[in-house]
Amino acid sequence: MASPPWLPTGDLDLERSETPEVRPHRPYVQGDVFIDVPIATTPRDAVEPKIVKGAVILLGHPCSIYRGSSPYHSQFVASVRSANDAAPGRPFSDPWDSHLYLFPLPGLRDGADWAADFTRVGTTHYKNLENRRVACLSHGGWAALQRRWAWHTIRADLPLAQRESDISGYWYEMHLWETWNDRGNPPDGFQAWLDRPSEADAFVGTTRRELLDFAPGEIEDEIPRVD
Repeated sequence: MASPPWLPTGDLDLERSETPEVRPHRPYVQGDVFIDVPIATTPRDAVEPKIVKGAVILLGHPCSIYRGSSPYHSQFVASVRSANDAAPGRPFSDPWDSHLYLFPLPGLRDGADWAADFTRVGTTHYKNLENRRVACLSHGGWAALQRRWAWHTIRADLPLAQRESDISGYWYEMHLWETWNDRGNPPDGFQAWLDRPSEADAFVGTTRRELLDFAPGEIEDEIPRVD
């Protein structure tokens, strides 16, 4: 049995808000939370699939969210709802070591605890996510989501520190993509730019993508600013 801590000691969220949209220049990332999203799902108390609308969390890995710079039409998500509704009749609270099919989102909405429900998963078109994001996970929060999801799906206990290390390259890539967008560059040009050789003196000839794990600061310095 996997054991706590299930959440990082630092902030779970990179940013969140009661209303959308948080971090509008940030690409979609696993663990992002959106509101008022219709998804095709089969609830536990039903036989036929149905379309339900509500809060969702993005479950896809970055490689399954984007094809190059364009999001795939179909996005894999899980329903997000209040912890009381998701875990009726039994407390679901810190240290979050019960209901391991839920990923805790403490204080997400109106100061109340919410949870992503891995038993209520479905798909939605990426356009249903546009301008509806209310939360982005921190680096540690993203690692925590992956750990909980791995335990639920394959009963593999992946330590938080290991997950944080394993996703560092992707974390920096999302940060750099957000910076690229924030500086006025065309979003669909970032991936091609990342695959080109760095122009930094210390890394001439090395592609920027190869530098993600150990020199993200140098890549960020190269990002042009469009006036």
